Amino acid sequence: MGDLEGASLADWPISYDDLEPYYDKVEWAFGVSGQAGANKHESRRSRGYPCPPMPQSRYAQKFHQGCQELGWNSFPTPQAALSRPYDGRPATVISAFAQQHGDPTGTRSSALNVFVPQAVATGRYDLRADCYVREITLDERGRAKGAVYEDADGDLIEQQADVVVLACGAIETARLLLLSKSARFPDGLANGSDLVGRNVTFHEYSAAVGTFDDPIYAWAGGGYVSASSFEFYESDDSRGFVGGGHIAAAGVGIPLPINWTLPDRPSWGAGAKQVDREHFNHSMAAAMVVHDMPQHDNRVELDDTVVDAWGLPVARITLTPHENDLRMGKFLIDRNAEILEAAGAKTVQKVYIDRITGNCSHQHGTTRMGNDPATSVLDRNCRAHEVDNLFVVDGSPFPTGTGANPTLTIMANAWRVAEHIAAGRH
Repeated sequence: MGDLEGASLADWPISYDDLEPYYDKVEWAFGVSGQAGANKHESRRSRGYPCPPMPQSRYAQKFHQGCQELGWNSFPTPQAALSRPYDGRPATVISAFAQQHGDPTGTRSSALNVFVPQAVATGRYDLRADCYVREITLDERGRAKGAVYEDADGDLIEQQADVVVLACGAIETARLLLLSKSARFPDGLANGSDLVGRNVTFHEYSAAVGTFDDPIYAWAGGGYVSASSFEFYESDDSRGFVGGGHIAAAGVGIPLPINWTLPDRPSWGAGAKQVDREHFNHSMAAAMVVHDMPQHDNRVELDDTVVDAWGLPVARITLTPHENDLRMGKFLIDRNAEILEAAGAKTVQKVYIDRITGNCSHQHGTTRMGNDPATSVLDRNCRAHEVDNLFVVDGSPFPTGTGANPTLTIMANAWRVAEHIAAGRH
């Protein structure tokens, strides 16, 4: 992208070629359902997906129809769900409720129902539930010594370790490092550069909402993002902003909040209930993921006054959207509205980012990786520049947030780093 005034953009110290083998490993461990080549913008792949795409939902069909009418590429979104039995697990129950409200069947793929059972089965994995880590401690050499945690009974325990790996999410990883103060690191562990917690990015979600005469059944289907397009992901200076984002069909599994954005819906009472009844099966959203620009002063820090249930300062988040985010969001929402209109929506309502509060998902950037210790917290292998046995493997190392859901990249990078650690190269 180059430079952007007001943004703290930085190159990734690793390439797609570094990550691609691990994307493949995660997809085949999970049994991801997808169609290689359907996304004409996709990068090279070692091989296809282990399972075919999930069955199309009604809202996915509408999204594909609209894109086709406009001449834009769309494709079935690869999902961490099984379209067929795989590796001893049954096919995933097709219900969008499982996307937003948890999956009581356990048939969707996740670390909880794939990797954790495999790790427990080795006999070398000790999973300690209901424990709260308060601090990462240091030894006399300035290396990570271990973690102090409070167990379910309220007892404090220090677990020593040769290597400490953090994966708490970008907010809580930064918070834990900032809580871990010492004479060597008075401003927080590995924070001699004052960059821990800085450059935080999120993904602002917003959508265009369409209503149709024929039923959409947004509560049913294979999950939230069931059809996608990367038609507007690459940067194009003619649009008036840099970067781009992922757009997709969104059934969400919770159609009522979608309907609450409709312009003629009363805010309460019998009239509101009647609109909800009329549109419950007839509305859908076409949503987008904005590539949030990193900024030095967008940060996670410790609150001065508010503490959590354990008496520790909570994370205080300071975030001001970059003007580029707002322009990108408006552009993508306008494209989503065009998709719904082309698919035959009888009404379309645009919900821009400035109307959204508290709707940020995905956390990145608070311990960004890079080659220069003066401008990054971690090296290219996600090891802290200042603490040589401390690693971070969630979204915190991301120098930029990208404009797509980050989970696969987080897991692929974690697998890459784990192999690096296991090989003893740290």
